[in-house]
Amino acid sequence: MYVLGDGSTSLAGASRYCTEFVDLGSGDGVGERWLDWLRGAPGGAVVLACGDDGLDLVAAHSDELRGWGLHPLETAGEASLAMLDKEKTYSIAREADVPAPSIWRVSDLSDLDAISDDLEYPCALKPLHSHLFSKHFSFKVFVAESHDELRAALTRTREHGLEMLVTEIIPGEDDRVWGFSTFIDDAGEPLFEVTKQKLRSYPIHFGVGTYHLIRWDPEVAEMGMRFLRGAGLRGMANVEFKRDARDESLKLIECNHRFMASNETLRRAGVNVPLVAYRRALGQSVSVGPWRSGVRLWMPALDVRSGRDLRAEGDLSWPRWVASLIRYPLYMHVFSFGDLRPSVVNMVRRARNRGMALIRGLRRRRH
Repeated sequence: MYVLGDGSTSLAGASRYCTEFVDLGSGDGVGERWLDWLRGAPGGAVVLACGDDGLDLVAAHSDELRGWGLHPLETAGEASLAMLDKEKTYSIAREADVPAPSIWRVSDLSDLDAISDDLEYPCALKPLHSHLFSKHFSFKVFVAESHDELRAALTRTREHGLEMLVTEIIPGEDDRVWGFSTFIDDAGEPLFEVTKQKLRSYPIHFGVGTYHLIRWDPEVAEMGMRFLRGAGLRGMANVEFKRDARDESLKLIECNHRFMASNETLRRAGVNVPLVAYRRALGQSVSVGPWRSGVRLWMPALDVRSGRDLRAEGDLSWPRWVASLIRYPLYMHVFSFGDLRPSVVNMVRRARNRGMALIRGLRRRRH
């Protein structure tokens, strides 16, 4: 297994299963660097996308990759690329009769002023393309409590040339967020269907899921398939919804057409998504058996922060936080007794980053 990535952020290079980690960095031109490397990749290799940049490359260059003797992740061309554009994603949702948040495309401050009467606060400023936004910011969205805050946020994103959307915020706690995971075959039929509830996230309300629960919800599955068929997608898909506290309806949040950290929850539940994708790319038959409900995935370091912030808001006490974790089966997204190095590297990095943050804080106080 060869992993192309950024050595300063990826844990994959520490895995015992990684034959070689190829550090090609990130930022501008990373797709071209990946393509250059793939031209000389081992013949017959399967190319899997583990991020939006990777999906962009595979979906846009599938024919080239096949011409080089490689087997790319199963995608659907332009339909797959549309999942990288939030505006197109929401447009597809509405055409498929799938509810989605209200959005407004904004390019400059005059656009904000033009829609000021339509906005309710708080609202969110989201990137049109999340993978481009993540190169400059460590969070997913800006939350604005006022028009002035929204203008300030847009000013920051314009400095990087990012395309942005203003979106309404769907009210409700993090445990109202649900995910639908599947793999769509050539005939448009799912090879499996799994639903998952996000119990907590960090940053709270708008962050990465820190505590997940595999749990069946037929309405989430039906809405997920309705969206995917409307989009014409093939291959793996993870569709996220939030149940609106105002009317209990499901509203589309996003569709990730690639591997995610929460895929480990599915593997633990009995659905090995990477293996399914690998075999499909090679044209092999795939059989997915029944999966088990009740499997939980925990991200300890981030969930401690989530618990702290929820406690500050009065929504969760520490005893309740601890009690929520006394469940079986419970797994961590990186830790594995059979492959310990990624966990060790992860802990060392977090300790080092925490130490550097403390040092910077002390220096600021002295000055």
